[in-house]
Amino acid sequence: MTRLRPGTIWPTPEEDAAINAAIAADPDTREVTGKLVPMTEADPELVAWHLAEQERLAACKTRVTSASTPTSWRACARTAPAGRRARTPPSAAPSSAPDAARG
Repeated sequence: MTRLRPGTIWPTPEEDAAINAAIAADPDTREVTGKLVPMTEADPELVAWHLAEQERLAACKTRVTSASTPTSWRACARTAPAGRRARTPPSAAPSSAPDAARG
C-alpha cells in the first residue's frame, strides 16, 4: 500500500459525506467497487479506437540504421563542438595510415 506523507489530513465524516454526495450526483463518474471488468467489456469502442490507432502509428514507423565505422567516429569527433567531443571507441584509435588505404 502507498505510504502517505507525514501531515496528511483526512476529511472529517461530514466532508467525506459531502464528497461522496458530489460523486453520486455527477453523471460522468462511477464508483469502483466490487469486481473490476476488462476494458474490452467496459468500453469496447475505446479499445477498438486504441488498437486501430496503434496499427496506424506502427505503419508510420520507419527503422533507420547507420553504419558506425572508425572513420565516421573520427569525423564526428573532429566536427563536434568544443566540450561535446565524442569519445573514440578503442577499436577506432587513430593510426598513421590514411583511411583510404585501409580498404
